[in-house]
Amino acid sequence: MDRLFSLFDTAWHAFASLDPIYQAVMAGLALYIPLRRYFWPGWRLLRYALYRGQPLARLRAWLELLYCLFYVQKTGSLFQAARLRIELELFNPRPAPLLPCSGVGQRMRNRWTHLQDTLDWRGALQSLLSQLAEDTKQGVAEIRVRTCFDVYKAREALQCYFTALEYAAPRHLRDKDRCVARLRIEQGCVAPLYLLTGLLDRYDQEWGDVIDDFGRAITVKDDVLTDRALRRLQTFLFDCWLLWGPSIPVCECDEWSGVSALQYGYGDENNSLPLFGPGLLEALGKLMARVKDEAQAPVAFQASITGVPCWGPNLAGQSFCVAQQALLRPERGLLLEFVRLEEIGAREEEVKRRYYSAYLWVMFLICTAAGEPIYPQQTWRALVPIYEHGNIADGKTYATLKRQLARKALGLLHEIVVAQPALRFRLVCAFDETLCDRATPFMPPVPLLRTLLIERAAEQAELAANVWLDTPNDWKHSVYSACHLPKLIADYYEHIKRRL
Repeated sequence: MDRLFSLFDTAWHAFASLDPIYQAVMAGLALYIPLRRYFWPGWRLLRYALYRGQPLARLRAWLELLYCLFYVQKTGSLFQAARLRIELELFNPRPAPLLPCSGVGQRMRNRWTHLQDTLDWRGALQSLLSQLAEDTKQGVAEIRVRTCFDVYKAREALQCYFTALEYAAPRHLRDKDRCVARLRIEQGCVAPLYLLTGLLDRYDQEWGDVIDDFGRAITVKDDVLTDRALRRLQTFLFDCWLLWGPSIPVCECDEWSGVSALQYGYGDENNSLPLFGPGLLEALGKLMARVKDEAQAPVAFQASITGVPCWGPNLAGQSFCVAQQALLRPERGLLLEFVRLEEIGAREEEVKRRYYSAYLWVMFLICTAAGEPIYPQQTWRALVPIYEHGNIADGKTYATLKRQLARKALGLLHEIVVAQPALRFRLVCAFDETLCDRATPFMPPVPLLRTLLIERAAEQAELAANVWLDTPNDWKHSVYSACHLPKLIADYYEHIKRRL
């Protein structure tokens, strides 16, 4: 100990003998290193997640960081307070400037209105941040939003946030793939479905490519399907079904082995989030068990969900099933990790909001008279989806539209086989039945689309030789089942990219 004091005394005398300028430099460095370690990560995160590309970004980030100092005692760290501040603004965005106008007086009024709106927003945000910080001290912070629309509005901002988090966070931070605060979505529907693709997923990237491929597909010279009108019909039906976003039922076969996500959305399947996590299937099972009449059971159930927003490409330690590997792509990156579910829909006004639309569809494969697919390689060229848009949150409407779809499908096939009697159409999967080597466990069992088709086909004996509805499970090793559609669609997009 004496030697330690002696070394300290020597160092102090050496420091005191230096020129005052050098003393100031050394003191500054001694303060800069710990302060930089404490302030720098939060400042960088605020700068890149909230103010990237905006005027005075550096200064505004510093001012916001200094404001976060008030909440350090409750949040545990300055960086954690900065994260809460960012996440709160992501789901409660600041007012957008009013549209520009020509008159000077009107422009001044617009600026004054926008300033007032911004001040009101900031006051509300400060109150919410104080509550979030207090909740963090007590347990877990929770941000409330009304519907999935509020989450989708923040999709690009969330991607920027998670990217900035990878760049700015301390190395030891483990939760870079998810938000600090939980998110409670007040209204929505949960369904045992998985959205394959659609407008929100690939609008900018794939529509042009698919439409260009449509032109090439209907003019192929060596097409096995020689009827040009039928080729145009098949190509349109497949492309339209794909681009507007169908969902497939969640299954328990090998393609779904691992972590699997359900669908939670508001209004329509294209406005949905993948929902995953322990206890989710059990919670869905309880909702399904409360249905009294299986013949009028819905597919989607009204529920309020609490979960943690996650970014798929950054998820660590989550082994997603083969069928849902697309969730780990940046364009499908936003997911919700399940925490709890609360059923809604008991009140009269909630019953009236029992609306969640999705494509009801049935898929047929064009085969030769021997029963073999006419295109064993590019299988999408032989698939004929027939579909109907319907409300799957109302059991009566859902059952009615399934019967309508059965009539529609058989009517279309009857028209085709009259013109092309050599072709055969085999049922390979449907919205409510995967037709893989397992039963579809989470869909209402009565009435299945296949059952409705068989019942109606019995009244049309002329279809018996051309339309095969008794496809056994695991036919052709399930490669045409709904569980393999994600791979088939990925192959299709890869094919059209190679042809560009």
